[in-house]
Amino acid sequence: MLEILDPRQTDSYAHAVFLPEFRAVTGSFPGGWNYIVDYTWVAMQMERMNLGPGLNVVEIGGGTGVMKYYIEYKYGVNVCGIDRDKMWERSPIKADAIGDFCDKKVRESVGVVPESIDLIFAISAFEHNKFKDHKKVVAACMESLRPGGVLVSTVSTHWDGTESDEQYNLTQVQLEEIYQDKFEDYNWEKVHQAWWLHFALHMAYNKRYGKEAGSNFDFLPVGVVVKKEQ
Repeated sequence: MLEILDPRQTDSYAHAVFLPEFRAVTGSFPGGWNYIVDYTWVAMQMERMNLGPGLNVVEIGGGTGVMKYYIEYKYGVNVCGIDRDKMWERSPIKADAIGDFCDKKVRESVGVVPESIDLIFAISAFEHNKFKDHKKVVAACMESLRPGGVLVSTVSTHWDGTESDEQYNLTQVQLEEIYQDKFEDYNWEKVHQAWWLHFALHMAYNKRYGKEAGSNFDFLPVGVVVKKEQ
């Protein structure tokens, strides 16, 4: 499943359930302008799963590790955190491995071997890879998942494909090739308007990009759920 994330679908759960829980557990919330939608959407997917002790869970690109901490606290699972960004070294919540998930030696150093993982999640992480590398990391995820295991991620897209110094907003055609799935039907203009007219998101976007913000978002987040065939 690939879907353009829509704040109208996440706002109620975000403010009634997720944000109070998350802040009570971690004392903070990550600062990305779109993170309230991305994190909430991932939390909503996990609510639908039968998560509990004994499952093997991996987070890729977790930054400061706050989502890892929240998921461990809420569901009683152990989350293995892997990130190539050394930001995690400065966090009180330590990553289990610093390195590229595509590197077999990095995965094996924390016990991630083929068909050993029940759930892999990544929030706003994979878009820091060019198309070819994005494809490689997803392939590594699918290799690591057990039959029936699930990959949950949020990435970014732009209708023409754009890139900056920090991320690659792939086209929907490229994302469909990577994840071997199709986007759910939606109206781009209506979803884009929902983001643009959302006061908190709009202000956060302007604060993040300043004079470069322009009159349109450079990308919209995408939610991805892929289940490995049994």
